Amino acid sequence: MASQKTTMSFKPFQVALALGTFSWLPNAIGNENYSLNLSLGEESNVPRGLDDFHTLGSLFSKVELSAGKLVQLGLNNSVLFSTSLGYSQFAELRGFDNAEIGVGAAFRRKFGFGANAPSLNISTSYSISRFEGAARDANSGVAELSLSRRFESGFSVNVGVDYQRNKTDLLPEDPLVTAFGYDPVIRAPFELFDFDSASVFIEGDYTFYSGWMMSAGFRRINGATVASTTAPSLATYKISDAFYSDPAFASESGGNPWFAYQLATNTDQFSTAISIPVLKDTSIDIGASWNDIRAPSGRDYDNTIIAVSLVHNF
Repeated sequence: MASQKTTMSFKPFQVALALGTFSWLPNAIGNENYSLNLSLGEESNVPRGLDDFHTLGSLFSKVELSAGKLVQLGLNNSVLFSTSLGYSQFAELRGFDNAEIGVGAAFRRKFGFGANAPSLNISTSYSISRFEGAARDANSGVAELSLSRRFESGFSVNVGVDYQRNKTDLLPEDPLVTAFGYDPVIRAPFELFDFDSASVFIEGDYTFYSGWMMSAGFRRINGATVASTTAPSLATYKISDAFYSDPAFASESGGNPWFAYQLATNTDQFSTAISIPVLKDTSIDIGASWNDIRAPSGRDYDNTIIAVSLVHNF
């Protein structure tokens, strides 16, 4: 999919552990919030493999502790500052374990009074992700613009666009790629996760009188996918925007080495979830995301993520 890792914009799957209490806003008028999120789930196609041999799934666990401060700027304007730090671990594919730290800010402009007034939302965030192999490390910046509205019936909708820029450090010469024998004249860059992506999305949720909340969303992403294989071909190499040996499989003994290539792709992402309150500040969230990924020359991938999360707000 367009995002370089398994994390999604879908809230139950975000990975983080919190930093800071925003004491650097001494005169701010607003509320502080801290949230702990513990998730267990399964991902069907972690390396984005094309065939049955390379389509590898894994159970995973995630921990999230996030901190935020809402600052009210008059009657209709507010800013939410946030920060996070976290860890994700895979049971069968340990080379994909990763840690992430991030910061963000979101501005909201309400057009009217009351909880049901429509609003304009502008947000930006920056995150740093580190994996066991440097080739998957990336720094990511995201900017998003959306319009949202909540209705008296308990239904709300959010429609918007976003832009993501992923940047990686310059990687050293790859001896496995060199040994593979590709002509340096057509050599693809080594930076697997250096790409831009843009998406349009629509999200909706409905809150029942019991406090249960159901949500669903659709996102169309124009970006890139990093797919891994033990059998790279010259045809795939020529349409790749980057190519490198995949360090996520470096610890596996025996067999052929894995390679990863970056392809320009379009992704349709469908997501759904239900949030069930169990205590005053605690809920259980059950969610799923389906990703239909289309690359050039008929190379199509898919990936499904299902997770159960325990969310506690402080």
